[in-house]
Amino acid sequence: MACTACHLAKRKCDKKSPCSRCISKGLECIPHISRQGKKKVRRMEEKKDDGLDRLLLEQVTGTEPVQGHTHHFGLKYLVRSWISFAFKRRSFHLMQRGCALAIKVGFSMDEIFCEQPNSREMDFLKNIILVPMEAQHLYVPTPLQWTEIPERLLRNTDTIGSSGNREGRWIWMREMIKGESRYLVSEAFERDIAPWSSLHKAWEDNRGAVIDLFVIAEDKHKHTKSFAHQISLYKDQVINGEGNRLTRTRVRLRSKNEGIIMVDQVTCLEIVNLDVAYLFAEYVRVEPEPMKSTHSAKDNRLVNTGTFFEYFDLDNIVLDNDLEQIFNLVQ
Repeated sequence: MACTACHLAKRKCDKKSPCSRCISKGLECIPHISRQGKKKVRRMEEKKDDGLDRLLLEQVTGTEPVQGHTHHFGLKYLVRSWISFAFKRRSFHLMQRGCALAIKVGFSMDEIFCEQPNSREMDFLKNIILVPMEAQHLYVPTPLQWTEIPERLLRNTDTIGSSGNREGRWIWMREMIKGESRYLVSEAFERDIAPWSSLHKAWEDNRGAVIDLFVIAEDKHKHTKSFAHQISLYKDQVINGEGNRLTRTRVRLRSKNEGIIMVDQVTCLEIVNLDVAYLFAEYVRVEPEPMKSTHSAKDNRLVNTGTFFEYFDLDNIVLDNDLEQIFNLVQ
């Protein structure tokens, strides 16, 4: 190894210790430590770190980060909802899903946690984070009431059947507010499908999805796609007075007295703001010869036509590729 003096003087060193040149000139002979290649190594390490980041993101989300959805209202709601439920449930799994989706879409922490000037900050998380789960109010033990549902949602979903009698239809609804959930079931749903207490217990026990109580496992993905489609409709927040759109898919339902029956599941999601949403689901028995939709793909509304209703068939919906990949996280 050449010495430092010879290296600086750009002279040949005999690499002895001390070297002949340093002895002859009375210099201190100090071995020279070459830094050649260090930058290259550092750059390689940086590339390796970037590769690990990309690999981790791909493992969590399945694809490269998505562009063009950074202002999507529905996706922003979904991220905040998952984070709220994650803190309430003390669930790293839900937190991972929320953070992975935020990374994928490109949301900043400020956009999610403290969006302004619309006063939608997630300041309610402070008490949730600092108080152990067993010491905080986690569940709302009372059923959701019809009077608490946004009138707009009820008005638009009342077009489904020929009768305005909600209690006589197979309906269940979920309220989601800041990490808490409440459920409503109609009298007919309670009598023929599942009681409110079962839905509440499934949510409280947190050992499976509420939908598992009555939709058979093979058709659960259809419910997921229906929810995903509803989220995708909220590119912007719905302004008061505008009607929501409804989506339909065919599923097999467990009933108390008839066993497995085929029904049309009609879904509508009302996102009131980034921390409050209501999910409506109704099951309509499939008639022997159901009327086919005469609406174009641009019209998602269900229109009351008496015994039957015209619907936008979810089975024919092709989600935007990016959203399709994102919503794999929902399942």
